[in-house]
Amino acid sequence: MNSYSERSFIFLLSIFPVFLLVIKGWVGGVLILALVLSLMILGKNYRNGIPLVPETDLRPWFFALVLTLGSPVLGVFLGQLFRMDFSWANYDSPARFAVCIPVMLAIAQCRFDISRLIKLAVPCAVVVTLVSVLFVQNNNQHIWGPDRITTYFVDPLTFGSMSLVLGILSLISVNLLGKDSWVGVGLKISIFLMAIYLSISSGSRTGWFALPVAAFLSLLLLPRKNNILLTVSGLVAAIFVLLAIYNFSLSVQQRVDLGIHELISYQWYGSNPHTSVGARISFVRIAFYLFLKNPLGGWGDHGFHSQLDAPELSLFALPETRYFVLSAGFHNELFTNMVRSGIWGLISSLALFLVPLVFFVSRVSSKLKVVRGLAFYGLCFMTCVFIIGMSTEVFNLKFTASFYALMLVCICGAILAAEQSSIEPVDYEKT
Repeated sequence: MNSYSERSFIFLLSIFPVFLLVIKGWVGGVLILALVLSLMILGKNYRNGIPLVPETDLRPWFFALVLTLGSPVLGVFLGQLFRMDFSWANYDSPARFAVCIPVMLAIAQCRFDISRLIKLAVPCAVVVTLVSVLFVQNNNQHIWGPDRITTYFVDPLTFGSMSLVLGILSLISVNLLGKDSWVGVGLKISIFLMAIYLSISSGSRTGWFALPVAAFLSLLLLPRKNNILLTVSGLVAAIFVLLAIYNFSLSVQQRVDLGIHELISYQWYGSNPHTSVGARISFVRIAFYLFLKNPLGGWGDHGFHSQLDAPELSLFALPETRYFVLSAGFHNELFTNMVRSGIWGLISSLALFLVPLVFFVSRVSSKLKVVRGLAFYGLCFMTCVFIIGMSTEVFNLKFTASFYALMLVCICGAILAAEQSSIEPVDYEKT
């Protein structure tokens, strides 16, 4: 019988995404409680002779994931050390990943049943968010304009991209850990369409490219099952739905066509207007320039102010574009941290993306059915996060860092727990 702390810990992790975009501070609060409970669980188990890291062939992966989760804090520290400019505020979001280290270890020891998180909490998060934007007044709507929906504390870029991630995860969970009923399949497809609506209504194109990539991964890597025809049919239907949305939605057509036009018309050797796509290309070029100026220490959040009027930058970027990065960052996870902490920020960001991706890819052909399913789920999740991270920061906001960190350790911890057993630990067909 699990202890009260273990039951509370599992319950928290099973529901944490539900109010992600609706209640400010929700995920951060869950993370703090999960940390406290995980330390209690690890302490009790350690006193009972259970090591923090099991003596198995999985030890290298445990240590690799622990080092990866700690790398954002280490990257910030090394950058500050080389430029001798220390600030506690820079550790706020990176610390969310470090805090999740004991959470992941406790998940592996508790043999966390992740099916409730995947089957219920993630889809419910989309429904709760839709109800919120439809029926709860948004007092910040005047900031973004009447044509861009979001909730009261989330900017439209983040709202649109995270809604899309939740929708994609809901769709790929169809028959992932066991056969869903026709009603369940229909509900998850409907929830996916709700997420598409939320993303489009946010007025943000961030993450849209994740849709065809997730569909491709599903067709290429989805574990083969008896109901593969049903799954493929659902994915094909989703693609046709997206094409139909483009054909019949004037807003989507305008956003996509405008983005293509801005990309094609970008001038590499001349000045560019401050457009959505054009500015992002210029941000990357500015980031490279600043990185080469101080590759070991970086510049912190605002230390590069005096560099923005350099002739090399004025050649292609207007003052509006150059000074935009001071208040809103570089709209790219890798380059934002590369400028902030130099090479150490770049390494830590790459590690957060690549190490979990390699871990999941290495397990998509596992002999254990549950491991195959979770590896595929994790691969799609990290692929979506990476794509979104190329057009906006995904780990720098506290609540998004908490969400991504918890999702990552839940998936990785459940896989490690399953692989520690000689038999599949949970019969997901019956959950």
